[in-house]
Amino acid sequence: MADVISEGKRKTEDHEEVPSSKKAKDNDSGSEEETKESELKNGVEKVTLDLPDEDALNSMPEENMKKTIDQLEKGKYVADKYVEALTRAYDAFADKNPEFFTEDQQTSLQTLQSFKEKMTDKKRTTEIDEDTKKAFAYHIEICKAAMTDLFTPVKEEKEAAEETPEVTETPVEALFKKAPAVTMDGVYQVVNTGLTKLVREKKQLNDELQQLYEKMEISDESLRHQILESMGKEAEGCWRFLQEHGPEIFEHYSKVGKSELVVLSLCRDVVSEVIEKIILCRRNWTTAASALNKYSMGATALVCGPVVTPEQYGNKDHLIGLIPDNRLALQQLLSDLKRKVDSSDKVIIDHEKSLIPEGGEASYDFILKELPSKLGRTLSKSLAVEEKLYIGYHLSVIKGCVGKMMELTIARKCLDGKYVFRKDVKGGHGHGRGRDYRSGRDDRNRNRYGGKSGGQFDHRGSY
Repeated sequence: MADVISEGKRKTEDHEEVPSSKKAKDNDSGSEEETKESELKNGVEKVTLDLPDEDALNSMPEENMKKTIDQLEKGKYVADKYVEALTRAYDAFADKNPEFFTEDQQTSLQTLQSFKEKMTDKKRTTEIDEDTKKAFAYHIEICKAAMTDLFTPVKEEKEAAEETPEVTETPVEALFKKAPAVTMDGVYQVVNTGLTKLVREKKQLNDELQQLYEKMEISDESLRHQILESMGKEAEGCWRFLQEHGPEIFEHYSKVGKSELVVLSLCRDVVSEVIEKIILCRRNWTTAASALNKYSMGATALVCGPVVTPEQYGNKDHLIGLIPDNRLALQQLLSDLKRKVDSSDKVIIDHEKSLIPEGGEASYDFILKELPSKLGRTLSKSLAVEEKLYIGYHLSVIKGCVGKMMELTIARKCLDGKYVFRKDVKGGHGHGRGRDYRSGRDDRNRNRYGGKSGGQFDHRGSY
């Protein structure tokens, strides 16, 4: 009995205070002190990270932390990709500047790698708790601090004080201070497509950049500006860096290292995409102008989408008539289409999309996903007839599909008893919602929808 009491007392003391020998053992465990495995909850063992104190968390860039935390909402597989990308970036930069990686940064890297190992047996979409997300993002920022070439935005240099000795830097370092800041997503794309291959094919990258630079010099400036505006600031920075510093890049290319190759490969990808879109816009514009028996005077980014053949512009007047006269009205039309899709059930959306003719899904994505970002800021600008014809074709492909989505959604609500029916207003002659008592309204409804109108099941908004 005394033994049982002693054992119970010992367990209580162990719970209240960790012995110093245990603390020492934990301190010797390196990165493992940053991770812990909580007790079984609902029969599932959770893997977590220790959350640093509030001061340490607040010392990290808030915007960067938020981006990482938001990405981790998708589960374990995102955390795995982060650790893989970080490990590859570390391997590349540690070769060149091993002294940049402090003990704290080594510890953070080992902590994240250990966390990934302990999550190996978990499902791909295993959720990560909020404190662990914050701790994970914290360690990512600690490690990124050692790779300033990639992750520190370029800032304007202040004039050095007279007593400060001048710091000598290489031409390559001076040049790449003007390079665009590279995001973690950009680095992730490069290292996962093969950083070793990129280094091995260094000369090929140089040849590709020189060819692109020549095309940039003769590209349509207005069209290029419209395309870059829809792609975002990072893309604009990559284009501008190669355009403004191309000769310097080629002059010092033999001396660039892995980090510079990462930046240049991203610049190549952006410029290649812009050039391809410029060619696509010109092709679509020329086809539309030819169908209208017009001479092609230029192109805009509004026709940067799926290719349309001359044969598909059959009823030109009808297609042009589907599109309003200016960009603001077109934006409102696109918003209305998106509202109808967003308010439809997924099963209905999938069903109707499956009925679109072959090639129609490209029109669906262009109208609902790509076109809104291409409208730009000048919404009062009138639409050219070529733009109306091209957009009108793609709208004609999906208009009926979107309308059916709304119809089926409303029908489902009605049959499920969830539809809100309007009450007729007494003496509805010319008053408010008594619209169906107006002269001729019943006939117009019957002609438009192919059925009798009772004024209670009004789904005209679906068209």
